[in-house]
Amino acid sequence: MIAFIVRRLVALLLIMFFVTLIVFFLIWQLPVEDRLQVYLPTIPSNIGLDPVKTAQFEQSVIERHGLDDPFPVQYVYWLSHLLV
Repeated sequence: MIAFIVRRLVALLLIMFFVTLIVFFLIWQLPVEDRLQVYLPTIPSNIGLDPVKTAQFEQSVIERHGLDDPFPVQYVYWLSHLLV
């Protein structure tokens, strides 16, 4: 009976890992601009429509949230924030 429960728990963990990996991979396939909209729904009013300030603000958001990091690093960051 214990072996059955352990097998089910291991299977559950593996399934959860692969589901989160697939979901993150699908999100990661979006262009950076689309992923950026998740973190940047609107431009702050103090920036206005100035393209230089907007580009600088977007770059700071990309760096702050690690959107320019490699896939495994972004996955771990995303998963840690998903669990919190």
